Amino acid sequence: MKILLIEDHELFREGLKLVLRDLSYNLQIFEACNYDDASKLISDHSDLDLILLDLGLSGIQGIDALLMLREQSPGTPVVILSAIEDSKKVQQAMENGAQGYITKASDASTILNALKFVMSGGVYVPANIFHMKNFKSGSSVPGNKVAFHKLTPRQVDVLLILSEGRQNKEIANILGLKVSTVRAHVASILKAFDVKNRTQAVQYAMQEGLIELLKSSSSEYKL
Repeated sequence: MKILLIEDHELFREGLKLVLRDLSYNLQIFEACNYDDASKLISDHSDLDLILLDLGLSGIQGIDALLMLREQSPGTPVVILSAIEDSKKVQQAMENGAQGYITKASDASTILNALKFVMSGGVYVPANIFHMKNFKSGSSVPGNKVAFHKLTPRQVDVLLILSEGRQNKEIANILGLKVSTVRAHVASILKAFDVKNRTQAVQYAMQEGLIELLKSSSSEYKL
């Protein structure tokens, strides 16, 4: 997997690289401090899997940089990195081709889940921004909250623990269930949310704000 990281703050770059290592064992990370350097790297590496872009670069920045990246590498998903949590900024980025918007205040788990979701073909928007009144979601952003009501109380417990990135065996140990039972619950969650894998299920729940809601309503397991 090849990722281009375009970020002019070295400290943040170094920290993010440590997080990104958990995405793939054969990960290659290319770094650029500005758009010009990024453009050269894209020319040298036409097989990039993902581009991470800071909107606050020096020189060419913001949406202009996003548009130029999309033109130069149209087949590569671009995810925005930003310290700004503004629904209008997010809306503008998504309308101009970004497939994700990650705030720099996000923890490592959120960043990894967001990137995995994008790599699987999804579009990631933080739940707090997704629910702002002036944010208008497109058809690519999940919006079917009815799926939550299809879950049983035990499936809710499984989903909560699943959101921590735990595997079936760990979930089974925590809830005192058989691994096969947990596997069946996970399958039911995927069906209810109409998603293909557990990563998409967790991201769906996060984008819909369900995880925060479930934290206070789950009777047997608290995050």
